[in-house]
Amino acid sequence: MTTITLSRQLGSGGDSIASRVSELLNYRLFDKNMILQVAAEVGLSESEIVDFSEDSHVARNFFERLFGGPRTVSRSRVWVESPGGVRTAQDIRLDDQSSVAITQASVQAAYRRGNVVIVGRGGQAILRGRKDVLHVRIVAPLEMRIARLVDEQFTSYETATQMVKQHDRASQDYLKHYYDIDWDDPLLYHMIINTGQCSVEMAAQWIQFAVQVMHL
Repeated sequence: MTTITLSRQLGSGGDSIASRVSELLNYRLFDKNMILQVAAEVGLSESEIVDFSEDSHVARNFFERLFGGPRTVSRSRVWVESPGGVRTAQDIRLDDQSSVAITQASVQAAYRRGNVVIVGRGGQAILRGRKDVLHVRIVAPLEMRIARLVDEQFTSYETATQMVKQHDRASQDYLKHYYDIDWDDPLLYHMIINTGQCSVEMAAQWIQFAVQVMHL
């Protein structure tokens, strides 16, 4: 069994590649539905599940880190019944550190299942050094990424440019802060694919071939 982690820049086509790789290899895609399944296996209730990844992370500046303290990233309300049968509502708040721990536990549980594609979520750090894991990075030239967002989301060039830059900054901050890695470090990956030089299908087939070679 092999697990694939796929790190991707916004607008690089990484999500489409992950979906196509899942089809080619008949692998499961580690999405929110699968997170609920694997989290239940490690004893987490649905109220405790939060998909906290670089996609939902907002980078803090120096003073926010210095004075801000833990950041609440998820809130939910559950009903608690006392021994006397009285039910009361209780608010549950998860901070960023707790949410990262839950994400890590979910990724590890998905890895134990095997034959899964994990997109983002620090997979290249959480599963670093595992011999049965293929780490892939998907990149593309900045102008191409912006143009793709303009076409896909029917937004302006200025808005797309801001989205790309904010996402890059948040992803870099997330992985540096929680895992102390540089997401652009080529030594983290087996393959770095530039979709400015190839199609989604070509990239997916390269990854498929790499997985097949790992099983030889």
